[in-house]
Amino acid sequence: MALAHVHCIGMSVHRHMHNLVIPAILSTNPLLFSLCVRDVQVWYSPLMFNSACEKLAHGGKPQKLSKPGMIASALGTATAMPFFCLILSVAGCRSALEGALWGAAFGLFFDTGLNCSHSFFEERPFGLFLIHSGCHAVSLTVIGAILGQLCA
Repeated sequence: MALAHVHCIGMSVHRHMHNLVIPAILSTNPLLFSLCVRDVQVWYSPLMFNSACEKLAHGGKPQKLSKPGMIASALGTATAMPFFCLILSVAGCRSALEGALWGAAFGLFFDTGLNCSHSFFEERPFGLFLIHSGCHAVSLTVIGAILGQLCA
């Protein structure tokens, strides 16, 4: 009985995912770029954390966007969003609020936890770790809300 129940859940998740993956990628890539990518963003803008980030990461020297970096960012997002959709679908997310809560939890615990070891092992400044982790947590919260609404 339990195996049949799991199989049914898997089938409904698969059907639901099929309808959600393309809209998820198309909606979240531009959103992440507007939130996080330098020169077209909110988070790393001069009004928010650009100066602090440049000071902590590059000794205050302004950095230019690289085409390979932009492509890698877009591909990374396109790869991660179907997995995030799967998490929301398995969790039974049915609203923007639930999606936002899952996004915040995923950003604060999973993403921050994984990046913590890299940042401290590489001896990056703690402030830089907080800036990047904050960007990811806010981004995943907003994206979770969007995907949660698409799940509804």
